[in-house]
Formats: sequence, C-alpha cells, structure tokens
Amino acid sequence: MSFVAISAIRPHDNAEPLQIRIIRKWITYGNRQELYYLFVDNHGDAIEAIADLHHQSRFESRITLHSCYTITDYLSDTARSSMNVVPHTSCIRLGLRTFFSQFDDDTIPYHYFNFVNYDRLTPHIDNHLLLTYYIGRMDRVSPILNRSGNNLLKINLQDQSGNFIEATLWEEIAFSFDRETALQKPQPVIIAMTSMKVTKYKGIHKILTIHLASLLHKHTL
Repeated sequence: MSFVAISAIRPHDNAEPLQIRIIRKWITYGNRQELYYLFVDNHGDAIEAIADLHHQSRFESRITLHSCYTITDYLSDTARSSMNVVPHTSCIRLGLRTFFSQFDDDTIPYHYFNFVNYDRLTPHIDNHLLLTYYIGRMDRVSPILNRSGNNLLKINLQDQSGNFIEATLWEEIAFSFDRETALQKPQPVIIAMTSMKVTKYKGIHKILTIHLASLLHKHTL
C-alpha cells in the first residue's frame, strides 16, 4: 500500500491512505461547532484536520493524542481563511466514515514547530491568516494578572540575538503555564510557543495567545 505525504495533499484530491501522528487537539472559541487536530507525518510536515464537534465523543473513543494512525476515507479541503496553525493550503475533513488504524512508528515526530525569527515578525503583525511560532529564553514571568475581568500572564522572552519580546497568555492558557516550576528550573529556561498572534504597541513587538482550548501550545525545554 502506498501513502500520500502531507505536503502532497491538495483540496478535493482523492483520499489516498495517510500515515500520521496526532500531536495536538483543540476547539476554537470562534467556532464552537468544530474540533481540530494537528497531524504530522514522517517528513515533519503538518496539516490541520477538522471534525464536527457534535461527534467529539466518537472520535475520542477511536483516536488518542500522540498515537500514530493510517487514515482513509477522509476529505481534503481548502485551508481555513483565518487562524491557521500551519502554512498548508489544504486541510483534512474527518467524517463518520473516516477509518483509523493504529500503528507504532518512532520515526514520526511528536512535535511540530515553524519558528519565526524576531527580525521577520513584522509581516505577522495582525496577520489573521496564519498564527506564529516563537522561541526564546525566559527572562521574566508575571503572576496571574487580572485586566478588566480577564486573567492573563506575561512572559518576557529573549532570542539568541538579544531581542526581547513580551508574550501574553490568556485565561486557561495562562493557568496551564506552570510558573513555579519554570522559575525553579536551572537557567536558562527555553520556552517554545505556538499559535500566537503578533501585535505591535508603541513600537514594541508583542505576541499573545488567541483563545484556543488546548494545553499543548507551550513547551518548556
């Protein structure tokens, strides 16, 4: 049996068998009717997979995070018009007839990153099409703060060139960050963040989490 690479998937292609690892799951606040997964293949490429939220229990009984599956009987579609977590022009639609066959393969990555350097952040400012990945050394981290009824946590990151950026984590993402453990770790603490939105305030770049219901958007390395 031959398998299609994620990089070769195009909208409305035939659903050729696909072998992937499921590395992330989330529900967006903007559309409560859809459940999202992030798939990665053995080439390190990633694609979003979307299912009807009403069938969440069915999918959760058949697939688990970090496991590998051969997938057939899915649909390929055009990527979303906003808030994509990967630059792929296509996405996968999962239906009730989609078939999952689990297998083991340690060659398929457990993580996916697409980091942007500090000097290339400007085109990402208020970019609603594609979210941003960033990595840096933790310089400072605030306690949980409350601003106008919203909970947030701020982290100052420094890149290898000495540039500083402020990252703001909101609501449950802020509470999911283990501040005490990060502060107690031997220095330097390197933090990788995914699915961030870039803004600029008074000439200073800032990144912030959008409201994604996932606990897998930050990694302390």
